[in-house]
Amino acid sequence: MMVSILALDPGGTTGYCYATISENVVILTPREARWSPGQLYEFLFGFMGEDQGRAKSHVIYEDFQFRQGIRTGLDLTPAKLIGVIEVFSERSQFVKFYVQQPSIQGDKAFFTNDRLKELGAYWPHGKGHARSATKHLLYWLKFGAGAQYVTDPTFVMEEG
Repeated sequence: MMVSILALDPGGTTGYCYATISENVVILTPREARWSPGQLYEFLFGFMGEDQGRAKSHVIYEDFQFRQGIRTGLDLTPAKLIGVIEVFSERSQFVKFYVQQPSIQGDKAFFTNDRLKELGAYWPHGKGHARSATKHLLYWLKFGAGAQYVTDPTFVMEEG
């Protein structure tokens, strides 16, 4: 059975990584986009429509954390985009949604850039947001509900 996963790092530039798993082979397709809430809605609608018939589809997304006093001019784009994701989460019958914390399960956690390189899951094109989404996806596969789908995965990067 094939498993499809979409990991999102929502923000002014949203990183996302689409993956499929079949027989311990994980094909990763990392990307970045500048989406308005409506554009993200359309993207998720397409993902959900494609995956309606699949029994194993998942969306992982990074939560927004407000940190008092960190900076002025706070950009609330991530919170707006998360709202769109959560609307889909409430309405989904076939796709399961998982929220992860940025500092614990994201960039500063187990999957460093060096670890991604070791696994062959590093996208070297300077796309930090796409890498963040990839890290969330891999964290979910290693430590979260996705661990049931792989034991010793082989990662294949797909740029197309």
